[in-house]
Amino acid sequence: MKLSNIIGKQVFVIYDANFLGTVNDVAFDNKYNKILGLYFFDQDENEFYIKAQNIYAIGDFLTIKNTSKISNEFL
Repeated sequence: MKLSNIIGKQVFVIYDANFLGTVNDVAFDNKYNKILGLYFFDQDENEFYIKAQNIYAIGDFLTIKNTSKISNEFL
């Protein structure tokens, strides 16, 4: 999947059955070989981060299981 296909996707929470926000940036390791996580904005323009290992699926939208794994602390 291309990076341009990830940016702009909505973040959907399975357990809450609602959308949290929109992906706006991607965090990579130092060699740009691996995605570490994604940054997204909620409806109030607050920015959050979720580690790649906590992403359940990426399709029409980015899916996470619950909100316990999101953070407003960045790398």
